[in-house]
Amino acid sequence: MPEWLIANNWIDETTIDPCGTKTTIVDITTPSTIDPDENATSETIATTLSTTTTYSVGWHGIVCDDEGRVISIDLFDNILSGIFPEEIVLLASSDGQYKNLVNFNIADAFYTGGFNDDNFALLSQLNFLNVDGNTFNTSIPSVLSELPNLEFLYMSDNYLVGDLSPLEGMPAIRELWMDANPILTGPLFSWMGNMTTLESLSITYSNLTGQIPVEFGNLTMMKQMWLQFNNLTGTIPTELGLMKKLETLELESNSFTGFMHASICANTEFPTQILKKVGADCYDENFFCPCCTCCDLDECFTGVSTSRETRKRRKLNLRGGRV
Repeated sequence: MPEWLIANNWIDETTIDPCGTKTTIVDITTPSTIDPDENATSETIATTLSTTTTYSVGWHGIVCDDEGRVISIDLFDNILSGIFPEEIVLLASSDGQYKNLVNFNIADAFYTGGFNDDNFALLSQLNFLNVDGNTFNTSIPSVLSELPNLEFLYMSDNYLVGDLSPLEGMPAIRELWMDANPILTGPLFSWMGNMTTLESLSITYSNLTGQIPVEFGNLTMMKQMWLQFNNLTGTIPTELGLMKKLETLELESNSFTGFMHASICANTEFPTQILKKVGADCYDENFFCPCCTCCDLDECFTGVSTSRETRKRRKLNLRGGRV
């Protein structure tokens, strides 16, 4: 039997799908019970797609469109555990309902493994992906850079390894947050200047090295940029002054030298005054910033932390939702 058909066996042909009034789940592994109005347990969630239980409408975290297709799975803060459920992509590879998945949120699920290309390659409609607060301990899946509709990507506190090179591309990305990955290394690549749809970038409490590329001046849609607490060096490029929509720029707790250029500071002044918050190491004798509003981590604190509870209360994302 093909893998996708095995995955689809969770929906019996004679019953209605999870977006309807009743769905019979065909057992492939071990029978278990989940209350659809309660959070799923860590033992059952990994086998939700293959469980012998009858579900009624109102499954926790499931949203359907008007045509009865699952478009959103939101398991935020369920304190789940175990291996990431690979059945998601098996369903997407068939005529199953998850091929239309737009929103996928497993933040703070404490999953291990499964964060790889195979499990995301066919989710072509995916727009929002939040995998914050898991323990993947792996490199970034390169397939994420190829998803044509992915606008919002959150990968903080995941023990990501390697560098940012798998992200080259990302044709639709608007918001990219991947804080608190202390073994994430390497530079900010010059190709990141081609991510011209990017409006919000946050890579803090990591181990990035090298300089901010002058190509970042091409990111004219940028509104928020947090790069504090890394090992970035060199001078801050004057080209950042080309970010005329930039409202927040935080670069403190790095090793920059020189000064904050007048082209950047000009965006804090009348008549534009669009740049409201500027953070850098202006107490450092090797760096001068005449327009900084804060000069170290304590002064600039925005809630970014490796603490799970603190991170949940951090800055709002562009969608106005929780991250």
